[in-house]
Amino acid sequence: MNSENHENDGPGSPAASATRRELVVHIDELTRLHQFTERLGRMRGVRDTARELLATGARLIGAERGLVTLTTGAPTGPIATLGLERADIGALEVAEDDHGEASGLPRGLDHRLRTGLSQDSGAEPGRDPRRRDVYRRLGIRADFTARLTTPDHTDLGLVTWFFGHGDARDGVEGVAGAAGSAGSVGPGGSVGPGGSAATGCVDGADDAAPGAVVEAGRGGTTETTAPAGLPGERQRHLVALYCRFGAQMIANALDRDGISRAAAALHREMLPGRLPRLPGLRLAGRYRGGGGRTAPGGDWYDALELPGDGLGLAVGDVVGEGPHAAGLMSQLRNALRAYTVLEGEDPPSVLGDLDLLLRTTGAGELATALYAYVDTRQRRLSLANAGHCPMLLVTGYGAHFVDTAVSAPLGALACWEAPGVEMQLDGGDLLLMYTDGLVEAGDAALHTGLARLRAVAAEAPMAARRDPERFCSYVLDRHPRSRPAALLAATVG
Repeated sequence: MNSENHENDGPGSPAASATRRELVVHIDELTRLHQFTERLGRMRGVRDTARELLATGARLIGAERGLVTLTTGAPTGPIATLGLERADIGALEVAEDDHGEASGLPRGLDHRLRTGLSQDSGAEPGRDPRRRDVYRRLGIRADFTARLTTPDHTDLGLVTWFFGHGDARDGVEGVAGAAGSAGSVGPGGSVGPGGSAATGCVDGADDAAPGAVVEAGRGGTTETTAPAGLPGERQRHLVALYCRFGAQMIANALDRDGISRAAAALHREMLPGRLPRLPGLRLAGRYRGGGGRTAPGGDWYDALELPGDGLGLAVGDVVGEGPHAAGLMSQLRNALRAYTVLEGEDPPSVLGDLDLLLRTTGAGELATALYAYVDTRQRRLSLANAGHCPMLLVTGYGAHFVDTAVSAPLGALACWEAPGVEMQLDGGDLLLMYTDGLVEAGDAALHTGLARLRAVAAEAPMAARRDPERFCSYVLDRHPRSRPAALLAATVG
């Protein structure tokens, strides 16, 4: 008897083999879960993070449809859906809830405050008839809900996956199965060693609930899990862990978006509210953010009316992004205005003074700038460039860049200097000054973006060339929104 017990407990015993197999599956699941959370952490915006959480969670739990609803931060309400049409969400919102509207969730979704797996949700006794009807019409058999709560106990909302009668999968590609490793997830979420699903009749199966799946446990014990086609205990545990990480990722994204919105609002306030109006010259300025994935940058433009029918035009870009770049941008723009008033007719001197200021106070900061002085009466242009993209001149003969001497960005050298360029303008000419966010998209080289801009400008219709507002819109519509960009256009009358 003692010998038999020793054999059953030894390294080669069935119990030990089952333990090793279970350990391999568990390690594989945690490895894949780590990969999923790393990918989730690479998402930038709140909506992208929620979509990734919803899609990957659906793979883990074997669902075809789902919904992420936020109750904290901005935005609130349903922010990500999977397999649900707008009409489906509307039907869920119309259904009367059990808890009133105090929860902040869409009407018809409040019952999921009781998180976990809810089978035959639409047919449970006591449910509102309208909700039962909605669930029947949408073919919802059950749902599983996880609360999005951060480690500091901040409740952000809920993520819910729906299981249908016809579209629910009996075999789910779970964590281990997706890895193609030792374990695979079978019906009901059971995980069997070596990729086999531990389902069917085993000891104790006769005592299971009708339609339930019996999962083989350690040492041959049995455990009753969810009915076939619904997630088992292991799947529910894994997706709950994933949602715990996901809640923190969404909280981080909410913080980033809040900072970005504040910086964007600050940035807009720092740009000129209106541009000068002078006879013989029309102006238009635009600032376009980089979208939800990109924080506001240090891109700016400005125009200042000067004595003697003069006009100072400038665009610039501070290296970096976010509130710090926006603050430094404001300092440089205000300083350039002061230098323009003092010596605006001499662009190299204006940029030289701006470089000295940045080197003195910027503590290693870098910026680029393009400054032009226009004598509107004589139609004369003077220009200086500090490491910035070249000015684009659009005439009746086409579009070309105005060549300036190669110069370093502001703050890069101990003593910045560059010669100015002067040229005569003709009636109908259009000047475009812009930041590199317009011409740098993805991995494309700068010269590729510049060539594209010149081609777009050359093909612009005459009506757009005569109207700087329309020309800015024309150019922006033909360049993808990838990074923040500032534009300043001027047409000579």
